[in-house]
Amino acid sequence: MQINEKHPDELSRLLETAGEFIFRSRTEEYWAGCAAEVREELCRSAVQYRLEPFFYYYLWKVLPPERKTEFQKAGRAVSQNSLPLFHQFDSIRKLLNENSIRFVPFKGAELAREVYPDLSLRLMGDLDILIHPGDIDRAIALLRADGWTGDEFRYDHHFAPLKRKGVNVEIHFDLPGFHSEEPAQFWKECRKTGNAEEHRLSPELNLLLQVAHAAGHEWHNGMKLLLDLAFLIRRETIDWNRVELLAKRFGVLSPAPLFAVVPELFRHAPGLPEFRGEIPEAIRNDFLALLGENCVFPQSSWLILMNEPGRFSPKWWRTRLKGLRPQVLYVRYHLEKGHPWQLFLCACRDGMRKAGFAVRSLRKRQEPQMQSYLKRRTHIKHFFEGFRQ
Repeated sequence: MQINEKHPDELSRLLETAGEFIFRSRTEEYWAGCAAEVREELCRSAVQYRLEPFFYYYLWKVLPPERKTEFQKAGRAVSQNSLPLFHQFDSIRKLLNENSIRFVPFKGAELAREVYPDLSLRLMGDLDILIHPGDIDRAIALLRADGWTGDEFRYDHHFAPLKRKGVNVEIHFDLPGFHSEEPAQFWKECRKTGNAEEHRLSPELNLLLQVAHAAGHEWHNGMKLLLDLAFLIRRETIDWNRVELLAKRFGVLSPAPLFAVVPELFRHAPGLPEFRGEIPEAIRNDFLALLGENCVFPQSSWLILMNEPGRFSPKWWRTRLKGLRPQVLYVRYHLEKGHPWQLFLCACRDGMRKAGFAVRSLRKRQEPQMQSYLKRRTHIKHFFEGFRQ
């Protein structure tokens, strides 16, 4: 496994360039002021971080011909890949609105349409929809009747993906990274659109959601997150006092320390609150390195687990076996109390699945570079956890 080392200064310039484009619209002027070698370095970085559509959107008039063709092709590919998702997304919206299902689209599809200036700038993998607790069962029944298929597995904040014509949709009963005992409280922070029961998250809650989701995934979607936040801040009027109040209410990370870790991108963001904490240089360097490593390392959960520094420790085993607790299985499989054999069979099913992953992972040798990457992720995680409200 090889890593292309990227000097922090190069990534810093990429973030500064993105900030100039998003918040100041100084695209051609800024580009003309860069030396030729810096422009080529930025183009290479754009390829590494899959930002070719971003550069094409802002620089199509002044890009070198070969880069212009390459970046335009990448943007068209994103747009073409997004078409089936938006087609299915519109079909789901119509179905839910016609049947008075209260719902909130969020993450990729919502951001691409509502926040980004062009659909080609936001990569998407699936559709995410939050359903009101009182409408969950009816919503899933309607989707299944409409041809969406999938398991009935229940994760900690969403059901197993439903699939139709190559598109996945995740029906959420909780927001990722929040783990609320009362998901209905989110609806107090949602505003109704003009389409029957369709709602939108408030800008403040949307900001917190993006950060909570990225932190929950160990910042693997770090570069995408940073652009999501930047375009959201540019598009919406943010009440920063309310952001902090909501962070405390829901017990999630405020975006303030993240802005301070990568100040180049947010330097010209309007009205950004001052961060009074201290950001160690080691944290900043680790975070920048993490953004680069995220482009290299696969996100196989079991490959990561089998490379953790504490592999096979008592704590490691306790964490792995938490999913087999009866209270977890009852919720995951919608079991009724008083059916021990059903509980036993579900525990066997999950246990065999975990054992199979473990056996396959044991065949692969541990990777020193992967272990270094995981230590860096843990360092970043512990730092941000110190700011969690």
